[in-house]
Amino acid sequence: MSAQPGSRADLLALLEAVEQGELDPVLALERLAHLPYRDLGFARVDTHRELRQGAPEAVLAEGKTPEEIERIVVALIEGGAGSVLVTRADAEARAAVKRVAPEAEEHARARLA
Repeated sequence: MSAQPGSRADLLALLEAVEQGELDPVLALERLAHLPYRDLGFARVDTHRELRQGAPEAVLAEGKTPEEIERIVVALIEGGAGSVLVTRADAEARAAVKRVAPEAEEHARARLA
C-alpha cells in the first residue's frame, strides 16, 4: 500500500489493516487527512477524482509553467492515479511531463501528454 491511499484497493487495505489491528487508527486518519485534494499553493489537485469518477483529473497545461505541470503530474501519480492526461500541452509542457513520467505518451498535433 502506498503512503497515501489513492485507489479503492489502497483504501480497502488501509481499512482492513485498522480492523486487524495492524495499523493504528490515528495513523490511518493522518493518511486520509489530505484527501481528496492536495494543495500545491498554485493549484488544488483532486487526487480522488479517479476513485469517484473512474478517470483522473485532467491537467490544463495552458497558463502553467513547466515546473507547475511537473508538480501537478507528480501529485496525481503519488495520489494513486492510474493515468494522467495533460491537455493544451505545447512542446515545453509535454517535455515537462516526460521529465517526471518518462513512460508518458504524447501527441503533438492534439497537444496532449
